Amino acid sequence: SILDPLKCMHRTRSASSKVRSGEFARQQPEPSLESLGVDASTIGSETLAYIKKHNLTQGLIDAVARAAKNVHEEHSDAKVAIAHELLETSGPPVLNDDPCVLEPPPHASLLDNTVLFLPAVAVTQLQLEPNINDDHGPKTMWTGRYWQLRNILNKQSRLSRRVEMSVDEKSRVHDLVTASPAALSSLLLVQKIWRAWFFRHHGRLAVLDHLEGLNVRGVMVYMHGSGGLTWHNARYARAAAGFSYVVVCPDEMAGSRFRSRATRALLTSRDATGYWENSLFYSGAKSAEGESLEFNTKVDEVLDDKEHFKTLYQKVYFVRRAELHFTLSRLPRFASHVGVVIMGTSEGAMTVSRFDDQRYGSMIVGRIIASYAAEFCYMHSRPEDALLGGQKDVPTLNLIGSHDEFFGPPAHGTFSGSAASIIAGAAVKQGWGKVNITGNAYRSMAEQGVLSGLTVTFPGAKHDITLSHNHAVRDIFLDFLQQPHRCASVLARWETHPFLGAHAILVRKCAPAGTDDAATDEGVPGQRVTWIDMRANPKYPPTLPHRVAIRSRATEKEIPEESLADENEMLKALGEQAHALTAHSVVHVGAKAALAAMHKHSSKLDLHKAHGEEVRTHTARFRLG
Repeated sequence: SILDPLKCMHRTRSASSKVRSGEFARQQPEPSLESLGVDASTIGSETLAYIKKHNLTQGLIDAVARAAKNVHEEHSDAKVAIAHELLETSGPPVLNDDPCVLEPPPHASLLDNTVLFLPAVAVTQLQLEPNINDDHGPKTMWTGRYWQLRNILNKQSRLSRRVEMSVDEKSRVHDLVTASPAALSSLLLVQKIWRAWFFRHHGRLAVLDHLEGLNVRGVMVYMHGSGGLTWHNARYARAAAGFSYVVVCPDEMAGSRFRSRATRALLTSRDATGYWENSLFYSGAKSAEGESLEFNTKVDEVLDDKEHFKTLYQKVYFVRRAELHFTLSRLPRFASHVGVVIMGTSEGAMTVSRFDDQRYGSMIVGRIIASYAAEFCYMHSRPEDALLGGQKDVPTLNLIGSHDEFFGPPAHGTFSGSAASIIAGAAVKQGWGKVNITGNAYRSMAEQGVLSGLTVTFPGAKHDITLSHNHAVRDIFLDFLQQPHRCASVLARWETHPFLGAHAILVRKCAPAGTDDAATDEGVPGQRVTWIDMRANPKYPPTLPHRVAIRSRATEKEIPEESLADENEMLKALGEQAHALTAHSVVHVGAKAALAAMHKHSSKLDLHKAHGEEVRTHTARFRLG
């Protein structure tokens, strides 16, 4: 409608005078709870008085009433508290079961169906109803599709508008504009410019621009596996969001004509969204219209129709590569400042491994390849398709189980071998793939010149490594997100970690020439690639979720008694000085500050008995100048 721009133009000129005169208040019908089908007895007299006093709009009353009804009727004080809290916000919150988020757009695009995992700081900023958590704690994060978030914020914006033009006002302005050809021409030009801006704005993740300047660690673009955002895919995403990352997950399963799944409605705070829930976003199995990219890797079927599967996997990569390019080019503005980590699992990891990210330059700060070995296997038509396609100076993390059914190593022990190794070794049926497959990405990263890389293998873990090694996977995953550039030096930093340091075993490492070590491979100048095997630990619960992030423990080292001799003398001198200052009742400000500093430094050494001898635990380094 050509009247849409006039709302803003007219409001800037005459809204203030209309509000002062009370004209708009008289034109609007008096808000009524009965007209909304809400029983006034469920709201409470104090809330009703508050609503009447502030002459609230129907939309705001609707939000308050529904929020109050979610509280048990006997808790009237709680209902009033919730209502007052909602009413005091700058924009009324729209709950996740609001009608505006029940129906998807008629022609939802890949951007519309993108799934977001927003951290707690984003939920507070955007005034969303939290519906997910990272662990056992209260739900503080939000997840849903982009079109759902956009509809919620659009309704919030509409509800926050207290001044609206009446029908008579609209008709009068319409007649005034159409009577003048020059005015109508100018208005149409404004409308054209406005629409062009709107579609440019609408075609990217512009809503997330509101998070700029907040305490967001970074942005992660997550590529799901062949089954969609299920199982470990959602666990990685929610762990990153719990670590204050904005996680963007393009969902190729929602609405794709090649393969799709029926989607669920937006989750609410009352839904079961536990850490081990396997399907938060789908309500049906995979289906396709016309040509299908759906597959289930079975060794016999792949060997019986090699050309079909080679073509199929190549098409899958082309579609997923375009999906990743599409998403990276539509990220919010602040993504280039905080940095972007691209991650994929299984099929998504294959896409991330082959993906050429050079056009994005320094915006890409990390790359995570989970449950995929980055070796030539049945997922590639040619050996060159298995090469790492991105920038070699981007830190890369590879997580994979030693019993991965699809991309793991050949048969060993009780493991019968992965599909990749069996297909590669099927000489009778002319299989293809790397014959001496290793089951991880260490050799690929070392030989192809990745400057900073870390491969972690988990003994006994299958394709979903979180099922058996969740605790260790989370620690390693969050440690990489905290400082990707230091991923190759994790062993030195894990020395004091109560679990990782004791059970992370170095297998191989790649370093520049000149390193005399049997476990070291010669690499290019500046190259640091490490392969670690995470041994099982009975004291490290493998399947218990936790909320403890990796913290720097470099200062938490037990220092031998003899190395503290000098500091013990300093502490003794400090104690004597403190006693002298106290005895003489010095009241000088500088002396008081010195006394406080002495007590502070003295408390940092804790003397305790252990095995019959004194051991000093040095919890923080300090200098006395």
